[in-house]
Order: sequence, then C-alpha cells, then structure tokens
Amino acid sequence: MRRTQLEERYQVIFQRDSSTGVVVSEEWLEDDSRRPATASGSFHRTDGPALIIRDPVTGIAVYEGWYQHDEPHQGQGPAGTKRDPKTGNVVKEEWYQHGNRHRLDGPAITNYNPTTGEVTTTSWRIEGKPVPEAQRPRTGARRKTAPGP
Repeated sequence: MRRTQLEERYQVIFQRDSSTGVVVSEEWLEDDSRRPATASGSFHRTDGPALIIRDPVTGIAVYEGWYQHDEPHQGQGPAGTKRDPKTGNVVKEEWYQHGNRHRLDGPAITNYNPTTGEVTTTSWRIEGKPVPEAQRPRTGARRKTAPGP
C-alpha cells in the first residue's frame, strides 16, 4: 500500500510598520493555481493562525485568527483570540468550527477584563445556535458527598 501526502501551498503576505519595523500583519492565503491571477486566495492554514495582527509599538499579537478555506475554524481551541495591546492579556476568545460559533464543553465566546483577566461575559453556542442555560454542561461543579459516619 502506498500513501500519498498532499502538500499544502500557501501565499503569505507580511506587512511591516515603516517606523518600528514590526511585522503588523501576517496573512496566510490558500494558494490555488486554478484561480485567475487577479483573484486573491482565501484565508487558510492548518498548522497555525491564518491571520495575525500585531501592535506596531509593542509587537503584541492583538488578534490571531484560525481559518480553513476562508471560514473561522479551529478544532482544538479558540479560532479567534484578541489581546490587549499594552498588557498582552487575552480579552476575547471565540470558538468556531466551519464558520459557526461552536463549542461543546464551554462557552463559544468569552470576554475577559483586560487588566485582571477575569471573565466578564460568556455566550454558549453549538453550531451557531444559542444554548439555553439548562442544557449547558456543568463545568467546575463539585459533587456533593454524603456526610461521614
């Protein structure tokens, strides 16, 4: 039996801030030779974020977006992460699968306080649809035990 591994091809576009020299954007595009030369590719990368935006002064990645075939998608974590440009603290996480906000074991959208990192708001979604509170999995709940003898 012979296995064939398909090679993925990307077009990567970097934009550098002229005064600081910081790479402020990194775009990974699907390189599809079948497209006309005037058409740009779609955001696509399977081994990392396809879009990275950095603060030109601090160099902190203020946004990282995972995409597959131009749709937000990440099977093992948040597809979109926003950070505070001064502290680098995560201020928002968004979980997507195939373009829909989606997470089975927690909120699909979580907002954090940029200073303390504490959760400020959450939104639960499965396949893009809101999940009623009664149907959410109980996370972090402690099981009550019977009193001892």
